[in-house]
Amino acid sequence: MPALPPFDRSDATLIIRSSDFIDFRLHKETIILASSHFERILKTPPVSLSVDSLPQYDVPEDSETLDCLFRLIYPIGKPLIWDLRVVGKVIKAALKYEMKEVEMEMRDHLERLAVDGSRHSFISAKVPVYNEEGPDMGPDFSPGHQTLFITPPEPEGNLNRASDGCKYEIFDPATVVSSQYPPDIILQSSDDVQVKAHRIFLMMTSCIFSGLLHGVPRPRPNADAPPVIPLDIPGRFLSRLVALCYPVSGPSMDTIDDLVESVDIALKFELKFVHNMARRQIMRLVESEQDPLRVYYICIRFGWYEEARFIAQRFSVLWSVEKYYPEMEHVPAWAYFNLRQYHSRCRVLLSDMLHTCGRTLYSTENYVGFLESYHKLKDHTKSMESLVGRAIKDETLHFGTSDLICPSPPPTHRA
Repeated sequence: MPALPPFDRSDATLIIRSSDFIDFRLHKETIILASSHFERILKTPPVSLSVDSLPQYDVPEDSETLDCLFRLIYPIGKPLIWDLRVVGKVIKAALKYEMKEVEMEMRDHLERLAVDGSRHSFISAKVPVYNEEGPDMGPDFSPGHQTLFITPPEPEGNLNRASDGCKYEIFDPATVVSSQYPPDIILQSSDDVQVKAHRIFLMMTSCIFSGLLHGVPRPRPNADAPPVIPLDIPGRFLSRLVALCYPVSGPSMDTIDDLVESVDIALKFELKFVHNMARRQIMRLVESEQDPLRVYYICIRFGWYEEARFIAQRFSVLWSVEKYYPEMEHVPAWAYFNLRQYHSRCRVLLSDMLHTCGRTLYSTENYVGFLESYHKLKDHTKSMESLVGRAIKDETLHFGTSDLICPSPPPTHRA
């Protein structure tokens, strides 16, 4: 199929066929003057001849790209290219075919378009070619405030092919609160700390907030300040609460204290996903905790009995159970009683094993002697830990945990 005028002239001396089978009838002298790359191509024998015996060369660019490219090197009116997707394709072709004049023309064209399409211009300058133009164009034509909750308006074209580094330069860092969608509610703590938020996230994550904010009037655009909702929690808890409700990486739970604080908030405002997330996280934190048995009481407090059993099996034998932890104030007495009973039975079991192996344990009250004997036995028994673990879990020896760490308080016997 012939190309649009003037690339359909009968006095042409060669044909360039696009990838979509459009024939551009061109003049060899014009092409050679504009492109040293085409000059080398035209020195090679053509792949085929056209119907009127003109040499024909096939190229991978489409007709849209070639039409703009050839109009820029012919002595005719320059095309007005407003589609930055096409600009990018023309730039790529100009560099490939070593068309210096076209490259300079497109450089100027990008600067003119930058005022109306700054981000597209920056991406076109960076992909695939103008690496030196991109950094200069970025600050001068910075985009509007982009935030996490706003989808960038250019999902196609060069943006998809841009590197992460290029996108990092052009987009501002995401923030929780969007300037385009301002907060529509203010939460106030018991110590007068105010935190602005978006009610949609609060109501979606918490049924408590859903009931609390239902019917609260929304502020009119550019008129009213958001309504203030008082809450009976401290300010440091309020900030964590709001952060937990947003669909982004929430506050850290890298320590036991952070985790307990988050779970307390989650239970009060019924954030079930936070409760489940903390339950998975606590087993990763117990190894780094200086007092692992403290975590045992935390698990009992929140009803995580499987985790409590594991911690008792893993740590209670070689740790003193007599130490006081503040978390004990929040759990029933049976949690402490069962742990002491379990601890005592495990020590008796270990004592019997040590005697059997010919290592006399001087006294179960001699804690240092107990540890020394235990570690000496480990030197002679490679599978000591697994052996102890199997024995502790062996119900036939009555050292199992099912009757020691209760999932619920023991039944009350009436007189």
